[in-house]
Amino acid sequence: MDFKQILSKVQLPKITSCTGCATSENIAVIVPEDDFDGAPFKVVADNHIREELKKNKCIQLYGKEGDGYKKAWVCLYAAKTTREIISAGADLTRAVLHKGKVTDIVLHFSEKISAEHIDQFLSGFFLTNHSWNEKTSEGSQLKRYESVTVCHKTWKYGGDGSFQIDAANYVLFGREIANSRANKATPSSMLKLCQDLAKAYNLDIEYIVGKDLEAKGLNLIYSVGKGASEPPCLVVLRYNGNPSKPEDLYSLVGKGVCFDAGGLNIKPTGSMEEMYADKTGACVVLSTFLGIVEKKLPINVVVGVFWVENKLGSDAYRPSDILTSYKGLTIEIGNTDAEGRLCLADTMSYVQKNYKPHTLVEFSTLTGACVIALGFDKAGVWTNSDQLWADLSQASTDAAELIWRMPITDEDRENTKTKNADLGNAVPQKFNASGCNRAAAFLEFFVEQGVNWAHVDIAGPGLFFNDKYTNCGGASGYGIKLMLNYFKRRAQSS
Repeated sequence: MDFKQILSKVQLPKITSCTGCATSENIAVIVPEDDFDGAPFKVVADNHIREELKKNKCIQLYGKEGDGYKKAWVCLYAAKTTREIISAGADLTRAVLHKGKVTDIVLHFSEKISAEHIDQFLSGFFLTNHSWNEKTSEGSQLKRYESVTVCHKTWKYGGDGSFQIDAANYVLFGREIANSRANKATPSSMLKLCQDLAKAYNLDIEYIVGKDLEAKGLNLIYSVGKGASEPPCLVVLRYNGNPSKPEDLYSLVGKGVCFDAGGLNIKPTGSMEEMYADKTGACVVLSTFLGIVEKKLPINVVVGVFWVENKLGSDAYRPSDILTSYKGLTIEIGNTDAEGRLCLADTMSYVQKNYKPHTLVEFSTLTGACVIALGFDKAGVWTNSDQLWADLSQASTDAAELIWRMPITDEDRENTKTKNADLGNAVPQKFNASGCNRAAAFLEFFVEQGVNWAHVDIAGPGLFFNDKYTNCGGASGYGIKLMLNYFKRRAQSS
């Protein structure tokens, strides 16, 4: 995994702005119904076109000589919520690229559309300008914009106002690494990616590999990964954006299972094929971290990610094994396919003990039960802090990434215990939909006193394998914009 190569693949196109009416071979006009008469080039002067636009929301026109364009896409702007605005931008890119390769385009926005709304629109516009494949045939590669000019009376690119646009870049980075297949995105190559990131930005990095995990008491991570041909590892990266307050430290933790075959409790055909993306949680936090570093947010953040493969090997861990966690709690293995919570437990404990963050937010594609409970369009959040929930809710609104608060009850906590050990990683229960609550309850045992904690299960929206909203198939990068908006607000209040 080459860090610089991946970064270059997902860079946003050249973005410029103008206050006038720029001509180009390819233009798009984004106009609300009450400003048809103000649209440039008189693209909606004809009543027939206006009626067609009201019906189809986005139509394509071909220009004549002297019109100032060859192709024009006209979009009816009727969005009200942030999510609708972002979706409108995504729909425009799909309409443009559906007709073939368009490298340069001029976007004309009605003056009645605010600059803030343009930022959100462009976020969706750029997020949809991405696809992942390794085809070699001619014409199969991604059709990407190279330059985009935005025409609007007040909008300009750059500075704090364009944060939402820049955030799209880190989402694309997260998608690129999450979608990388397991034969290339191995634990060792993901470790190298972290090392390259640290080197590029002169960041502190710590990593523990293979038998050294066992020597340091990180038995859960080691046991999950020891059945694979490549050794597991734990990586910790630190960014000191606010050195005057070193104790004001936030932490991000992510699940990085490079491939999840289920271990000895092997996954069946139909469930295993997409498990190269079981590292999505770690990719989300790593990409968020990259955004924090590149945007130079004045905030201190430590990231803990593990990279393992959950395979079937002669040394694979077994159902009925009892393992001792880094925290010292014993865990009885009920199912080797409930491996994520084991590795997360050790990672959370290690980061808290050695780095002392006051807030820890963890991302993982942890349970199918969360998809059953909430569907594919929202993530479940379990937290011990009402304030942290309020802050994440505000960031969710800013990013238009939906989250829903979920409960942990005393019954959930009791249902994680076994008679032979302190906890069980998969205690059988009758109703599977409650499994996401039990997984959260398991992780809660590894939260230290005084630490504000949130567990975010992105099994649904993180693995949104379709082309709806801003998704382009494969891992969606869900959660990156959410956390960048969260840290932006935290930096402003620090």
